[in-house]
Amino acid sequence: MSKFFDQTQRAQDWSTREGLAKKLEVHQVLESVTATVREANSVSTDMSDHRLDRCRKFLLPRLADGPVLMNHGEANHMAEESYRTLRTRLLRLQATGGIRTVLFSSSVPGEGKTLTTINTALCCTQLHEMRTLVVDGDLRTRGLSKLIGAPSGPGLADILEGRARYEEAILGTDHPNLFALAAGTAVGAPPELFASTQWKEFLGWAGETFKLVLIDAPPILGLSDIDLMAHGCDGVLMVVRANRTKRSLLRKAVATIDPKKNRIVVGDDDSLRATSFEVSGVNWVSIEQPSGPIRAAVKIRHKHEPAAATLQPLDAATARITFDTPQRAITRGQGAVFYDSDRVLGGAWIR
Repeated sequence: MSKFFDQTQRAQDWSTREGLAKKLEVHQVLESVTATVREANSVSTDMSDHRLDRCRKFLLPRLADGPVLMNHGEANHMAEESYRTLRTRLLRLQATGGIRTVLFSSSVPGEGKTLTTINTALCCTQLHEMRTLVVDGDLRTRGLSKLIGAPSGPGLADILEGRARYEEAILGTDHPNLFALAAGTAVGAPPELFASTQWKEFLGWAGETFKLVLIDAPPILGLSDIDLMAHGCDGVLMVVRANRTKRSLLRKAVATIDPKKNRIVVGDDDSLRATSFEVSGVNWVSIEQPSGPIRAAVKIRHKHEPAAATLQPLDAATARITFDTPQRAITRGQGAVFYDSDRVLGGAWIR
C-alpha cells in the first residue's frame, strides 16, 4: 500500500510540474507577442515621425474672432465642453469602427463647418499622442487656409495634380500634435481632382501617418465635390447652425450621402426623420384608386428598404402617407413607390 501511495504522489508531482511548465510557456509566448506588438507600434511611430521631419512649420494666429481653442485666455468654456463632447463621440467611433478620416460638411455655406473643423482638431490634439491632420478640402474658397493663416506654398491641390510630395505640402504648427494641409493652388476643376486616384492614395497615406484626419469640405448642396471626396473617407460629419439651418435643406443634404459608404454623425438624428407627408402626381398601376385608406409598403429611395405605412387618398392626384415608424431623410421632390409584397401598386412624388 505504501508503494502505491508513493507512485501516486510522484504522478501528482509530475502532473503539477507539467502544468506549471505549460503555463510558463504560455506566459512566455504572450510576453513575446506583446513585445512584438509594442515594437511594431514603436516602428510605426518612428516611421511617421520620419515622414514629417521635413515639413515646413508655421505659427497659428491668435485672433479675437478666431477659433475658440486658439485663444486660451479668452476661451468660451461652454464651447470647449461642446467640442470635447464631439471629440468623445469621434473617439468612440474610432474605437468601435476604426475610423481615421472624417469629412466635415454642411448643407449650405455659412453654417460654421470650417470653424468646427479646426476647433475639433485642436481639441483632439490635447490628448496624448493624438497626432491630427486638418485638411482644407474646399479648393474654391480656401476658408480653412485663410482662417489658420497658412503660408503660401504647395497644398492639397498641388498634391492631387502631382506637383508636390506629401511632406512638402503638409505644415507643422506650434500647437503640439497638430498638422495642417492648406488648399494650395488648383489648375484643374475640383471634381476632376477628387475623382483621381491621388485622392484615395493621399487618404491612405494620411491614415497611416496620423491618428486622425479631419477634412474641411465644401457644402453638399449645389456642388459635386462632396460625393467624390466622401467616397474615400471613413465618415461624414454634418455641421448644422442652430436656429438657422432649414430642416428641409438638412434632410436633402443627408439624403445625398450613401450610408453604406459613410457614417453620418449629427447632433440630433430625430430632426432628420418624418412620419407623415403628402404626395402628388399619384399613379395607380395595378389597382384602381382606393376609396379609403389602404396598407402598403412604401419605398422612398432606392437605398431605403420599403417601410410599412398607411396610404390615404385625398383626391385623384394626391394622397397622404403615414409610416408606422419615422423614416430618415425624406425630402420634397423624392419619389415614393407603393408595394403589396412584390407587386407595385403605384407611385408618386413627395410634395
